[in-house]
Amino acid sequence: KGHWLATSRLDGTLPDLLFLREKDMIRALRSAVHREEQKGNISMECGAHVESIFEESTAPWSAPLVLEDGKGRTKNSSRDYHLIIAADGMNSVIRKMYGGHICSQGNIADSGSRSIDIEPSPGKVTTEWLVTGQAEATGVQDRGYTVFRGNSPLSMKDVNMDKSFQTWGEGRSMRFATVPMTCPIDGKRQEQQVWFITIDDEKIPKEKDPAKRRDMLLEAFRDWHDPIGQLIESTPADSILMERALAHKHSMSPVANFNGILSHIRNIQPRTSGNGPAIVFVGDAFMTVDPILAQGFTIGMEGAAALRSSLESGLASKGREEYPELAFDPFIIRDELKNRHDARLSRLIHLLRATELVQALGQPTSGTISGMLSRDILRPLMRFTPDFIKKPIFNFMLKYSLGNPTIVNTNTSAPPPSADANLQKS
Repeated sequence: KGHWLATSRLDGTLPDLLFLREKDMIRALRSAVHREEQKGNISMECGAHVESIFEESTAPWSAPLVLEDGKGRTKNSSRDYHLIIAADGMNSVIRKMYGGHICSQGNIADSGSRSIDIEPSPGKVTTEWLVTGQAEATGVQDRGYTVFRGNSPLSMKDVNMDKSFQTWGEGRSMRFATVPMTCPIDGKRQEQQVWFITIDDEKIPKEKDPAKRRDMLLEAFRDWHDPIGQLIESTPADSILMERALAHKHSMSPVANFNGILSHIRNIQPRTSGNGPAIVFVGDAFMTVDPILAQGFTIGMEGAAALRSSLESGLASKGREEYPELAFDPFIIRDELKNRHDARLSRLIHLLRATELVQALGQPTSGTISGMLSRDILRPLMRFTPDFIKKPIFNFMLKYSLGNPTIVNTNTSAPPPSADANLQKS
């Protein structure tokens, strides 16, 4: 029926909620890349994808990338790289190939500035490396539901809404949420309702016809309160996006000793001096998180900011006499990457804990003890608890999911606009 469980008004004293269209986000990123290319700060290799890192490089502390053109032909990139940034998404090739190799005496990816003996020793390697560790570290987990996203052309006035809301179901991981967004359409600013649905129903994703798939969503949410049906029905069927909710089991730490990993997985002695190129993972390649709290893009931007700080500090260091071809200290760069990665783990752990809590409350599994607790005890308790008690708790949960919100630096002359976050129960 849609009983209110909790409401929250973020007034600028906490990091507020920001919503933007995916195509606007991608357009902004592309514009930034092209602008830097025009300035001569970067060069782009187009028409190919990264297949691996060239493993026979003789250049000190670096290696080129191996590029594949889509027709089975490969070539090396035009230059060597001292630092390789893997930002190639959840199914990152670099992550799967070189990330998460764990040694029983320590994680070679986390070696920092510590020198590691990379002389070939086949017998020693096979006994000290955890064979199943890398598969576990890079594994992807199905979160048990499918996400559907759409933009309804209806305004809040059209559907008699006065605030955004999120409604929790009582089985099949069902949720519905909508947020109003004003954006330019055909040269005019127009309000839309940006909504998402989560549901665990294998029949709906298998339907190939977008119109029939939308009808199936309407049927699944037929008994839910207004204006859910209106928003789904008014959304063009072929514009509704669909994706399975997947997440990585673990985050991926930087690779500080590429040559050490090569000596393990290839059982060879690398030809280059030093530790080879450093690798750092950003965005979904770092860790694809459950989309339930919609913080995946935020994690990616935080990773990019941390990487920039690492490079600024590392490149300010003086080079080492034993590596005259480098204008920086390669060990300090690796320490910077490792330290900033470790500093971000607390924020990530907060997000993962909050995700599991919201998943348990918002998407209870029918027939389980946790589902019964959520449906029969926690939700009724939330409904009848006074708002002056619930609101600080709900605000704290949002703040907790961000870890330490002081890492968000808003250098503006005026406070950011406030946002409503609300929960409803179906």
